[in-house]
Amino acid sequence: MGERVRHKQRGTEYEVLGVAELQIASAPVLEGSKLAIYRGEDGRLWAREVGEFRDGRFETITPAPELERIAQVLEGAAEQAEKDAVWHSSDERAVEQARRAVTYRGLAAALRELETRKARHG
Repeated sequence: MGERVRHKQRGTEYEVLGVAELQIASAPVLEGSKLAIYRGEDGRLWAREVGEFRDGRFETITPAPELERIAQVLEGAAEQAEKDAVWHSSDERAVEQARRAVTYRGLAAALRELETRKARHG
């Protein structure tokens, strides 16, 4: 994710690595709970329920890259792959480029959906 956060009370800094889904657990944490995974400056990994992680005890130092900007780069790569597909004399290479374009567009759409959900839910 690339986001860096600071714990407000302790002042310790962490790199957010992503969100994981807990597969098996007993109470009070339930199976399917979403956990923020983050790494401290000492290299130790930590996990905390996303709601608790985003409840204000951490402040963002460096936000994650803007998803729309990344989606635009992917769209540009898709357009180039489509152009390459037209100009390749090899059918296999043209199919490969066409598949690549579809993949890039799918990733761009997924990032935009993620950005929309993030805006709706904070």
